Amino acid sequence: ATQFLYYLQKKGLMSFDDVKEDDVVSFFVKDGKPVYETSYRYRLSEFFEAVSGKYPVLDTFSAWLPYIRVTRKNIQYLTNEEVCLIKNACACSESDLPLLCRAVVLLLLYTGLRGCDVAALTLDSILWESSMISLVQKKTSVPLTVPLPTVVGNALYDYLEKERKSDSRSFFITATGKDF
Repeated sequence: ATQFLYYLQKKGLMSFDDVKEDDVVSFFVKDGKPVYETSYRYRLSEFFEAVSGKYPVLDTFSAWLPYIRVTRKNIQYLTNEEVCLIKNACACSESDLPLLCRAVVLLLLYTGLRGCDVAALTLDSILWESSMISLVQKKTSVPLTVPLPTVVGNALYDYLEKERKSDSRSFFITATGKDF
C-alpha cells in the first residue's frame, strides 16, 4: 500500500478525492503490460477494505483495481539434440526400454499432454479410426481432442498387443497389474 500511496504522491495527487480510475490503473499497467502481479492487487484491495471506514472513497478504488492475468512463459526444457536422443531411444528395437515406457514417452513428446492426463487415459480415449485422442483434462475438466501421430499410435498398439495384460479399462497398467 505504501508503494501505491507514494506513486500517487509522486503524480502530485495529495488527496484521495483527486484520484481518478486512470491513476489507479496506471500504477498496475505501463505500456499495456502489467507491472505488478495479482498478489499486489489482492493486498491493495485488502488495504482499501481495512481503511475504508475512515476513508470511504477507497471503496471506489477497489472497484478500479484492474484484473491482472497471470502469464507464464513457455520454457523449452529439452534441446533439439535431447529430443533426437529420446526419439532414437524409443525407435531402437534393440533397446531394453519396455513398450509401456516407449508409448508413454512418445505420447508426452508428440502430443504435449500433461502427465496426469496420460496416466488417466482409458482404452476408449484412443479413437483408432480417426487417429485422435479424446479425453477430459484432469486439471481443467475441459474436453480435449488431439491428433494421434502415427509414431505414437504404433507405440500404443505395440504396447497393447505385446505387453499389456489386463482387463482394466485404464490404458496404461503398471507391472503389478494396477492402473497407472
